[in-house]
Amino acid sequence: MEGWKDIAGYEGLYQVSQDGKVRSLNWRNRGEIKELALKTNAQGEAQVELYKDGKRKTCLVSRLVEEAFPPTVPAPKPTGEEILQLTLSGTEVRRWAGVSQIRKELGFHPGSIYECCRDKHKTAYGFRWRFAV
Repeated sequence: MEGWKDIAGYEGLYQVSQDGKVRSLNWRNRGEIKELALKTNAQGEAQVELYKDGKRKTCLVSRLVEEAFPPTVPAPKPTGEEILQLTLSGTEVRRWAGVSQIRKELGFHPGSIYECCRDKHKTAYGFRWRFAV
């Protein structure tokens, strides 16, 4: 069964599914629910245009899915693993005591950081992240 969630900032207007579909809840102001056509940007990523208050915003579908359905990440190990924040070229920016400190100070989602530390993603929030050894 396909689950749908409201898109943050567009509650009651648009929803996204876990498998990357986007739908309007009020198509052409007629109260109809309609799945939207996705476009592909130059990098080959699916994107969609959302409208609110007469303004248009182009959003990456992958980001909408990740925000609505954050990845399930195991709880951090009680050993308090340190995490390195690196520039894209690999220069160390800062050493963190753990994801709770990163979330508290920067507001970054721990799941995204863990995905980088586990080599599931290359970057998050414009940085590379690694467990300190």
